[in-house]
Amino acid sequence: MLKNYVKIAFRTFAKNKSFTFLSVLSLSVAIASVILIGLYARHEFSYDRFHEKSDRIYRLTTQSMNRETERSVGFVPLPLAPYLQENYAAVDNFARVWEYRRSMPVTNPEKDRVFYEDNFGWAEHTFFDIFDFEIIAGNAEDPLDEFRSVVISQSMAEKYFGNENPIGKPLYFQGETDIPLYVSAIMKDFPTNSHLNFDFIGNIKTAAEDFWAGGRVGQEFFDQWVNLFVPAYILVERGADLEPVLAEASRQLNNYFEIPGSTYEVKAQPITEIHLHSALDVGEWGINGSSANVYAVLIVGLIILLLGCFNFINLVTAQAGKRVKEVGLRKTLGGTRQQLMAQHYIESFLLVLSAVVLALVIVDVVQPWVSEFSGIENVYSILIDPQSWLIFAGFTLMLVLMAGAYPAVFVSKFSPSDVLNGTFSGHLGGGSLRKVLVMLQFALSGSLIVGTMVVYQQLQYMQESELGFAEEQVVVIPIHRDNAIIPNFDRVKQAYLQNSNVKAVTASSHLMFATFTYTNTFQVRGSDQDYRWERYTVEGDYPKVYDLNFIAGRSFRADSPADTNAVILNEQAVKDLGLKPDEVLGRIMINRSMGLEGEIVGVVQDFHYQSLHESIQPFVLINRPDIVDYISVKINPNEVGNTLDFLETTWKEVISEASFGYFFLDNTFAALYSQEELLNNAILSFSLIAIFLACLGLFGLSLFTAERRTKEIGVRKVLGATVWDIVQLLGSDFTKLVVLALFLAFPLSYLVMNSWLSDFAYRIEIGAGVFILSAIAALFIATVAVSYHSIKAALVNPVESLKSE
Repeated sequence: MLKNYVKIAFRTFAKNKSFTFLSVLSLSVAIASVILIGLYARHEFSYDRFHEKSDRIYRLTTQSMNRETERSVGFVPLPLAPYLQENYAAVDNFARVWEYRRSMPVTNPEKDRVFYEDNFGWAEHTFFDIFDFEIIAGNAEDPLDEFRSVVISQSMAEKYFGNENPIGKPLYFQGETDIPLYVSAIMKDFPTNSHLNFDFIGNIKTAAEDFWAGGRVGQEFFDQWVNLFVPAYILVERGADLEPVLAEASRQLNNYFEIPGSTYEVKAQPITEIHLHSALDVGEWGINGSSANVYAVLIVGLIILLLGCFNFINLVTAQAGKRVKEVGLRKTLGGTRQQLMAQHYIESFLLVLSAVVLALVIVDVVQPWVSEFSGIENVYSILIDPQSWLIFAGFTLMLVLMAGAYPAVFVSKFSPSDVLNGTFSGHLGGGSLRKVLVMLQFALSGSLIVGTMVVYQQLQYMQESELGFAEEQVVVIPIHRDNAIIPNFDRVKQAYLQNSNVKAVTASSHLMFATFTYTNTFQVRGSDQDYRWERYTVEGDYPKVYDLNFIAGRSFRADSPADTNAVILNEQAVKDLGLKPDEVLGRIMINRSMGLEGEIVGVVQDFHYQSLHESIQPFVLINRPDIVDYISVKINPNEVGNTLDFLETTWKEVISEASFGYFFLDNTFAALYSQEELLNNAILSFSLIAIFLACLGLFGLSLFTAERRTKEIGVRKVLGATVWDIVQLLGSDFTKLVVLALFLAFPLSYLVMNSWLSDFAYRIEIGAGVFILSAIAALFIATVAVSYHSIKAALVNPVESLKSE
């Protein structure tokens, strides 16, 4: 019997090729899209959950409240974490982790090659007790026990040592000091779903002895509550109450940082929430994801799945009405209701199964692009997960029941005599259901069109907004306070300026758009009011290279010793002081954190030194060319290749012992909005898929409608109806449904997208134009989808339509 059911099913599919193709294609595209979206969401939600103790690991952060401003940073004083472990049983362990946030010059053992490495960290020896980053060679028990030990990743071991065993061998780190660190262990490369990403991890005590401030701070620095300096993680007892721990931590900070009008609160972030839920003002390890973006893509996936299912159900139920004579004959010959229902269920099952198989083929074809697009290492991981197969099985069963039940129930109800006598209309009903499903399809498609336009406009707004400085054609050379470079900076600068394609040269401690900046405590001489402001230390021509706009005072004088430690403020800092720009000029600014004093010589217009996610904060530029980590070279956009060759050649002539590397600043700017770019690309891609599915649905239903009304169209043409009259007749119902769908979709779209935009400090406003364009696009798409079969039906000779009458 089953063989007979299958044979009839394949005959039916062969007889109705268009119906079969549309049903399987729409459902397979929907399933493939959902699999890919599921992979992306699974990857995003899996961040840091691979650690065995992930539910007990927290990152300590500090929130400062100063009059009208609040700032959250990913740092705490160095002594805080050990203090909490010593005084609270709830804190099992701690690890302080620090990174330069800039390139580190690393030399191989032969000292004949220098690489600038970005992922270099320093950590407590307890780091590998708390985090489960796998050690694959060397000292796995306590790899950071030795003072000058360093753990390197597997890829770095291959890069620096090839096939040799690196354990016990030195790597040399050039910078403020030039010291060897000895490889104690090799770890696997960090997985992509970790918010930490290191290729080198040295002992943090070595950083204090040899790197921090040129090795001048020493081990006693670990006992000083001098500044919010280092990221710290704590491992807590399972089920521990952290409220008293954090209250004591906050009390300690407020004791040591007695700033009038300012308060501090220490908070603890679960490590599993950092990637999607953390939005610190300063101190993130990189650009985090966004739970809102993930949920947005999941909603798009759900919409696509619904569209695919709606299409499938619509087409299956519509097609069943054409088979009433077949079913009437089978009932006359003894077919039971149960057998007829089984036939429809088996046909639905075979269609769904074919769609699932085709979906897996689609996933296999696009998987290289998906891996590059999303950062997911193993696209097939979801296919080997038993839970995923249970979801597939449940989905298949649900869809078979939904699509098969409606025609099966109706088919089994009518009398075969009515069919064979010609008194049965041939309509199974379900017109209202199909109308509702079509309306839902275009409500969802219209919402996606609105969402795509809003995301695109916001991304364009961020990328094209006036930043307050010039970032184009700036070549950045990382130097990390290299002892070989800093004393020779003036020679390099003057040599570069000899080339007419080099407009200006400067140096700074940070890059524009850095996710990490230093926050210092400032006072104006004569006042006891402290201010916590972010700052860069720069060389005198910094405002010139970046075309900062002065609203009062002047720039630094690069050749004037009197301008050493001089200060330039932005508008927000002047506003924080409660003064006018002209009134701050000439006052002495005291930097309590660095022990510096300098005259305020200028005020610049606010500029976006961070992304447009963040509002502009009080900001200070300090003229200290000896505390810099990057050289910025403003070049002419013409002959870029020749200019870059000149920069490298000149560098090697002036400083032969220091390596040369560069990148363009605007590449850093582009990386700021990688999450929005990802969201835009994802929503755009899947919106096109959703619109395609909606069109397939309308295309199939317009075919069904045209076939069902063939005789009616023939009669109308005999009575004088034109082709345009027929097209209007067949298309008007669908057009009304689309218009109603858009009226229902647009208010909800506005609320959802307005909520998404609220996460941006600088954002667009959603205007009426977005909805007008979306409505025009949706109506155009619907018209195109319906017109083909409408025009085809209208052009048929009425003699052919009525010859059986």
